[in-house]
Amino acid sequence: MRKLMISSLFLLPLWAIAQDMPAMTPPKEMDVFKGMIGKWSGKMTWEMPDQPKMEFMMKMENSWDGQFMKSANVMEMEGMKMTETMYFGWDPEKKKYKSWSFTNWAPTPRIEWGVVDGNKSVWDSEPWDGGMGEKTTTRATMTIKDAKNVHFLLEFKMGDKYAPVMSGTLTKS
Repeated sequence: MRKLMISSLFLLPLWAIAQDMPAMTPPKEMDVFKGMIGKWSGKMTWEMPDQPKMEFMMKMENSWDGQFMKSANVMEMEGMKMTETMYFGWDPEKKKYKSWSFTNWAPTPRIEWGVVDGNKSVWDSEPWDGGMGEKTTTRATMTIKDAKNVHFLLEFKMGDKYAPVMSGTLTKS
């Protein structure tokens, strides 16, 4: 009995601390992305002004990591393997989604702010060093076509307007 009482004295503070721990699951605002969990792949087209058009395969794997969604992407283009790992979650103060993307080609992470409208999410980046010698601003749009297909569009800000540079459909496997 004495051992039980002593054990209880040690366990009660741990139990009390555990009650104050933050949630380890995504907030309800992340529910709109549940259908994106899993492996996706598809053919993308890259098209910049004054450059040849290129097609390549993109693979994406999405999973939950605590309160965040983790999205790991691999693109192989013209013999180059480009990787990107993004974490995104809900920012309750700004009432928007926020992402941090780390790539093997850029020296700094890209930060984006997202909004969801029906079946579409639009992500506007803060200006960032994308490794091209000057700061870049991007807009990425994901449109859910159905449970197995999403359309992806990437645009670069050029002057005062956005211009499409990459697009394609990803299919869930």
